[in-house]
Amino acid sequence: DAASQTQETASTVHPQLQEIAEGNKQLAERRADLLASKLEPAVSRLRLIKEQVEALKSDLEKTRERISKGRMTKGLSLLLRSKRSELPDVRQHKRRIHARQGEIADVRSEMFDLDDLQSEWMDTERKVTEQMRQLDARLSAEEREDLKPKVEKLARTRLKLLQALRDDYETYFDTLVELDSQERALVGAAQGYTNFVDERVLWFRSSAPLRISDIRRATVALSKLVGLSLIHISEPTSPLYISY
Repeated sequence: DAASQTQETASTVHPQLQEIAEGNKQLAERRADLLASKLEPAVSRLRLIKEQVEALKSDLEKTRERISKGRMTKGLSLLLRSKRSELPDVRQHKRRIHARQGEIADVRSEMFDLDDLQSEWMDTERKVTEQMRQLDARLSAEEREDLKPKVEKLARTRLKLLQALRDDYETYFDTLVELDSQERALVGAAQGYTNFVDERVLWFRSSAPLRISDIRRATVALSKLVGLSLIHISEPTSPLYISY
């Protein structure tokens, strides 16, 4: 790959060109690390979050249809509670969204820095001239002439690496922004599903419905309670005197 080729070039280049070759090697390694440790995991996570959002919306729609076709039952109430317990952890996703804002800002800053470096190396001829001036003054004209094509190649490689790294950072930036949007959508869908479930099971009693015998016993108990209260009120608390 590009990183290994650049590394090989850095190890075999003329000692006078080691600095620019080493810079190219570091850019290639930086790009490989960005792809492996950040961009690819972000793309995978974005795909997963998208699937979760679609699955959640689809399941909620099916649940709505099921409830609309019949009355609320104990079994359906238990099903809704089970689904509620399986919903994504909203707090965890909110923490990730918050933490991602710093990463997005850092990536944007890296893109600006790479823009500046690209502009600097866009004038390849000027950079070659600068590199040639840095060569050991003891080199002969013939040696310098022999090194110039190699410097030109290294300069072109530097520009390509900067452009590729800048493109990768832009792709990573776009992925993070879309991931942020999708994860917010997941939080909204999970909260909406939670509210939907709570509104329908809050009033529903999980215990068995009242029977006629339960109502009769409650009536008798209430009658006794009211009777005792009336007796207590009717008893005089002090002697009654009638004056003529």
